[in-house]
Amino acid sequence: MHLRYNINMKQIDFEIHQHVRANISTQVHEQTRDMDKDEVVDLLVETIYKSVGEKEVSLYRKNALYAAKTEHIQLSLFDSDTLEPSDVEKDTIEFLKKKREACEITEQQCRETIAKVQAHRKKVNNQLANLKKLNTVKKNKPKKDCRNHEPDVVEVIQFDEDVHCPICGRTMSTLGYAEKTVIEYQPARYIIKKIKTEKKVCPAGCTDENGKAIILKAQPKEPDLIDKSIATPSLVAGLAYEKFMQGTPLYRLEKDATASGIDLSRQTMSNILQKCHEQYIAPVCGLINEDLAKQNVVHMDETPLQCLALKDRSTSYMACGVSGEYAQQQMVLYQFNESRKKEFITHMLGTDFTGALMTDGLQGYRSYQGCTKLSCLAHARRYFYDAVNCRDDYAQLKKVLNANKNTDDDLEKAQIFLKEHESLNRLIAVLNRIAELYQIENFFSDLPAELKAQARQELSKPLFEKLVLEVEIVADGFEEKTKAHKAATYFLERKEELAKYIESGIYPIDNNRAERKMKSFVIARKNFLFSNSVEGAESAAGYMTLLESAKMNRLKPFKYLEYVLNRMMYYKDKPIPRTVLEELVPYSKKLPEN
Repeated sequence: MHLRYNINMKQIDFEIHQHVRANISTQVHEQTRDMDKDEVVDLLVETIYKSVGEKEVSLYRKNALYAAKTEHIQLSLFDSDTLEPSDVEKDTIEFLKKKREACEITEQQCRETIAKVQAHRKKVNNQLANLKKLNTVKKNKPKKDCRNHEPDVVEVIQFDEDVHCPICGRTMSTLGYAEKTVIEYQPARYIIKKIKTEKKVCPAGCTDENGKAIILKAQPKEPDLIDKSIATPSLVAGLAYEKFMQGTPLYRLEKDATASGIDLSRQTMSNILQKCHEQYIAPVCGLINEDLAKQNVVHMDETPLQCLALKDRSTSYMACGVSGEYAQQQMVLYQFNESRKKEFITHMLGTDFTGALMTDGLQGYRSYQGCTKLSCLAHARRYFYDAVNCRDDYAQLKKVLNANKNTDDDLEKAQIFLKEHESLNRLIAVLNRIAELYQIENFFSDLPAELKAQARQELSKPLFEKLVLEVEIVADGFEEKTKAHKAATYFLERKEELAKYIESGIYPIDNNRAERKMKSFVIARKNFLFSNSVEGAESAAGYMTLLESAKMNRLKPFKYLEYVLNRMMYYKDKPIPRTVLEELVPYSKKLPEN
């Protein structure tokens, strides 16, 4: 319902919700009996502001105290004036201005980053009821619209004949076109293609030296992908895409083929995939492996994959290595390993890797020598979050934070509660300090690595030193075998590796880059569960390598894999030149655009 009245020559719109109407209806009827129209309007405005405005102010105050950064327990619990920029934000702006005065960054870079800081502050102060949880780091994702894509088909609707103006009768000219975008769906289908090769025989009945008739066969335009097989590049690419990118197991693909009238068993599909991996996919992955070992920064992660052919199937793992954010060659390499011993690192990176290795702190990684070790701050943070989340006093505090009344008394109770529970307060302080470090990373995410390195030295390094002191307090204040003490011990044992990212702008703060790529495999594994053979596991690693690397380089995975197979099948029976492999890796500059 909308009320519209003219007040001082300006039109004011008020949307009165049902609960507001219930609160003010009695007052309005009692006080408007002897009032004229203007007096009624003034009373309505005052009542609405009193009913709605006070609630928003209360929510705003709660936001100022509790809605900050990435935490459910907010930084503002330790800062009473969060409506103003935080110390991290002030230091960031001061750092940018100083770099601008020294002409180390452009005016545009300075202005854009300051705008990002200001946008962050505005977002914090306007989050009224949307409190974020401790275990989530929400990022703004750009809106995507299918209308912005290049169309596959353009349909033009025109007049069949000249159109005349209904007023003057003249022939009207074309002004332009009104456009709209629609999407049509065509179910995936199998196309059975029969290839007939002409054979010729001598009409005189000539025979060879063995007495057999001389028969000549026309040469095909392209070789077979696999001899005497139904496999084609598009079929293999489609099967690999469905299984490893869409998570569709082969038995469901078999059912789909049967529903389409095609007799294509899961065993045939598996054999085709493994044969093509052995002949065509593995050589390309081998070159990717070589290039990964030359990177300045590599992320690594691993996840279990049971292989039924192994006696101790519980120890087999799928590992992945990912190039750094600033690498010119963007790639991910998956490798199957029969155990989690440190040899699998050598298998992927060799013995001469001298770059920076970001991992989750597994002991096998720490024993690998010759490179710079980086440890994942997100893993360390997760241990502290688990220590907070299992506490009874934290559950009680959440009840206060989620109170429906949103009154100042509730906020005071929350602050008093934290003062009375010092151990919880200490854990939250650690989480908030980590959130500040991530905040700085967010501010400088779009700037060059050189500037990011300077920002880390001037802004992140002092914060990290404070974080170490706060973690030491936690380690001393909690009993051994508690989650809080284990979290502090984990952090302090790796504090040098955790702090190493501050030394360079190209070093990552966490291992989320590798974890995201490993998650793609985990999603696919939920459907096929295990591998029957070592060859099958290696085949899965090879296809995942090419398909996921294609995504990283903004290629269409299916089209890319089909193109690779179309090129590689010409080298079925002969050595593959290295120049060909260099042209086919996903980060090659010689790949066709489409």
